[in-house]
Amino acid sequence: MRSILMTQSPKTSAQLTPDCSKCVGLCCVALAFDRSAFFAFDKPAGEVCRNLDDEHRCRIHSRLEETGFRGCVQFDCLGAGQRATALFETPRHDGAMFEAFSRMRQVHELLQLLDRAAGLPLDAEQRRRCEELRAELSEDWTLAQFSVLDLKALRQEVMSFLQTLQKLVLAS
Repeated sequence: MRSILMTQSPKTSAQLTPDCSKCVGLCCVALAFDRSAFFAFDKPAGEVCRNLDDEHRCRIHSRLEETGFRGCVQFDCLGAGQRATALFETPRHDGAMFEAFSRMRQVHELLQLLDRAAGLPLDAEQRRRCEELRAELSEDWTLAQFSVLDLKALRQEVMSFLQTLQKLVLAS
């Protein structure tokens, strides 16, 4: 896995790295979790986690695992939190922001797949198409642009491209 990560372009590599300091705790508010071996209590989607402070920082971040929040340690938003937060002039915990976070997470999952594909021995045309798709998903959108982004069509484009690489994947 290390070799694949090293082939990421600097832009997508940085985009896929979570930076909680540039997020408003979206995963701690937008997502639901159930009391289990991974979470110490139930929390419905849209409710602020009681461990989140007024500055959108986790009060128990340094001891998540010991306090029953192994799920938080294992969760990776792939950088979607800070990128969704940046879309809003005044970030807030509401449906529009939660929707942007969910959609951005899907965009970043596609970027992650394309970054992994870039680590394959692609021919010139495949590499060009991979970079084209990565650039499209790495766009610096405004909120208005992102809100109307046809994510279903983009997903279909990426998945169609990835299917063309099936022989490369099987050969490696």
